[in-house]
Amino acid sequence: MERVGVTKMHRPVVLVRYAEIGVKLGRTRQFFEESLARSIRCWLAYAGLIRPIRITPGRIIIDVEELEEAFEAAKLAARSFGVHSAAPAWSIPNDLNTILEMIPRLFRDELVKASTFAVRARRVESYPVKSRDVERLLGARILEAIPSLRVDLEKPDVIVRLEIRAKRAYAYLDSWLVEGPGGLPYGVEGTAVIPVLEGSLDELLAAWLVARRGARLYFVVSGERARDVVKRFVNAWVPCGDAIVEESEDPWRLAAKLAARGAALLVYPHVISVDVDSERVWSVSPLVGAPEQIVSKAVKMLTSSLHFDDF
Repeated sequence: MERVGVTKMHRPVVLVRYAEIGVKLGRTRQFFEESLARSIRCWLAYAGLIRPIRITPGRIIIDVEELEEAFEAAKLAARSFGVHSAAPAWSIPNDLNTILEMIPRLFRDELVKASTFAVRARRVESYPVKSRDVERLLGARILEAIPSLRVDLEKPDVIVRLEIRAKRAYAYLDSWLVEGPGGLPYGVEGTAVIPVLEGSLDELLAAWLVARRGARLYFVVSGERARDVVKRFVNAWVPCGDAIVEESEDPWRLAAKLAARGAALLVYPHVISVDVDSERVWSVSPLVGAPEQIVSKAVKMLTSSLHFDDF
């Protein structure tokens, strides 16, 4: 990728789309947005990136210094539960003439290598030009700049995406998007205690799925493998390492005691009951009833991030 200089007119950012937070209202939404921003800040700091993060209506924006840095920051942000996707993007003025002038130039290197392209535009805020008209005008300007291209709205080689907001517009390529786990931000919905006896994929799946629902994780582990697996999981998926990891010769009993006291929700891949001090405690399985698409996504993300050959 050829380096495109940063100017006052255009600068690189990371555009973070969140998932279920968008349906929340009022103070709940504000709390969730701030929690997600903290998680993203943790992952950036983990890699030594201390950058401004702005919460805007419907998006979280990370200001970066170079486009190459935006690619790194997008991958880090996409590790946050609650993130739908993160994309390196160019931030430009939102007037139509500037958009038509700058976008063919900003993405020229990628477009000249392609045979076909499409433009996808959306107006997040009120804007005097309809999205379809923006797509048509921008597509015509790209064809004028690169005559060898042709439009293909079904299966284009390159998709140019444009979001026009109140003061700025954000442009990026569809291939730049980094998928996130979705769900709710980590730690906004109480604590879940997970006994880890084997360090199996099912045990980690249960932890990942309940963390995706906003739980803070409390692991009770037994044995070297369980300890090692949980350590890798925390490093890969828990922002700022904000999880409790406790060792016990009897993880089930300790976890059930915590659940019996109301300190945490007992979570396991299977629904199991445990008797603790004359009280029966049942585990909750986030795998039961979970959509197949979400479970498949969890398996893919877990195995690729933890690099375990024996899963």
